[in-house]
Amino acid sequence: MAPAEPEAAEGCESTVAGSELNIGVYVPTGSLDPLRTSGALVGGTDIAAIYDVLMRWDEASGEWVPHLAESLESNSDYTEWTLTLREGVTYANGDPMLAEHVLANMNRLLGPGANASRGLIARVDLENSTVVDDRTVTFKLFSPWVEFAYLLGDAAGMVVNPSLGDAKDASDVSLISTDPNGAGAGPYLVDKFAPGESPYLVLKARDDYWGGPVCIETVNMVYITSDQPKLEALDLGELDLAFLRTANVIADARSSGQYSEAFFLQSAGEVILINNGVGTHTPVTADKRFRQAVNLAIDSSVISERAFGGELLESKAFIDERSTYYSGVAGTSADPDAARALVDELKAEGWDGSIRFNCRDTNANLPVAIVASLEAVGMTVEATITDQNSSIGAVIQKDFDMACWGWNISDSALYRQIGFNFRSDSPSNRIGYGNPDMDAAIDEMFAAPDREARTNAIAKMSEIFNEDVPSVIYAAVEEGYAISDRVAGIVPTQQTVLLLGDAYLVS
Repeated sequence: MAPAEPEAAEGCESTVAGSELNIGVYVPTGSLDPLRTSGALVGGTDIAAIYDVLMRWDEASGEWVPHLAESLESNSDYTEWTLTLREGVTYANGDPMLAEHVLANMNRLLGPGANASRGLIARVDLENSTVVDDRTVTFKLFSPWVEFAYLLGDAAGMVVNPSLGDAKDASDVSLISTDPNGAGAGPYLVDKFAPGESPYLVLKARDDYWGGPVCIETVNMVYITSDQPKLEALDLGELDLAFLRTANVIADARSSGQYSEAFFLQSAGEVILINNGVGTHTPVTADKRFRQAVNLAIDSSVISERAFGGELLESKAFIDERSTYYSGVAGTSADPDAARALVDELKAEGWDGSIRFNCRDTNANLPVAIVASLEAVGMTVEATITDQNSSIGAVIQKDFDMACWGWNISDSALYRQIGFNFRSDSPSNRIGYGNPDMDAAIDEMFAAPDREARTNAIAKMSEIFNEDVPSVIYAAVEEGYAISDRVAGIVPTQQTVLLLGDAYLVS
């Protein structure tokens, strides 16, 4: 991958005093340490503004390009990759970023925390990866990985200054969880971090950013519970960017013609997560017939009409037909009669028909529609409707039967989402799913030298998914940001993370 020179922001020669950018996020992050954030939807843009990324996804070309890195090159079989850092990159405290820090950061991410990249870092032979010099590191992989660059665009590419990242408080939590200043090489410093307040995060521009002048002085991260009021805040000028993933609200934003956008397709974006047999769960969820019954009970068109104004991207396919990686394998159609027969079969074997279900409170009609579909085939559903963070927390703590979720398999994060969610030995596998045939197909995808081979591997995974039903997919989604026309220079990267270093306000 050829070196890419940083481009100075078009809108300024220095930071514009008093300028502000207000961003309405999906969910606020509870930590500013990459180790303790769960992923792109929860803190991805926040963390990238502080730490930056080694590589970034270029949507236009469909390729990974260097960012903090100068170059990334592989050997012939994609089992060895050599990364070269840009010259002169420093953390916000003035310390130089060194190649050894990149390896140290990967080892750090294997520690206790919420970050889901551990399953992919496990594909790197860290013990035999080597630092060549201050700017160069060579990674050895246990098996071929054609798009290894993805890892360096996620948390493993958000390098933490080790002189600060190792410091912990009395509770053994890293100090950079709340005060990361000096620990990152990104364009912004933290002025305020106050979870529960609004804004919950206030960022101030650095005056020595490697990429040139940071035009916008202040970035305010704001949490508004659901998408409709976020769009209304954007309409009123209270927000400059609004993260949206509700289909009918996105349709409204588009039909207004007022906003530019950075929306991206996510296969399996609307999912009923099912516990395959880990943690605290009702035993029946580990039975494939139960999961098949739930899948047969759920009709995408019914959910769309009842909860999304008919605007849902209806799909039960593992990889959506609108994705560039669609393999031709569709999902399983709804069949309530077949679902009811499976429920009756399980009841005859001793199950009382009861099941727990938790769902986010951001769309009141969604849990109602799902519960009605399940009860129509003979289940008795105990529903818990709660805030986003509590719903996510129940899954992370493995205390759930079924939950509203999204696998969010974007084209930029294909490897991440599939690898760490569905491989049996992934430490990020939250549902306890395991199938050696799926593992083999995942490895085939990682080693695929071209798009055809990759799509063939995805076809195998899709067929296995349809049979095993690790969870129930009922729609793809678009998610991302509606952006006011007074903002320019925003650079999207993987999984709807935005890079803000070149952003500016249009006068």
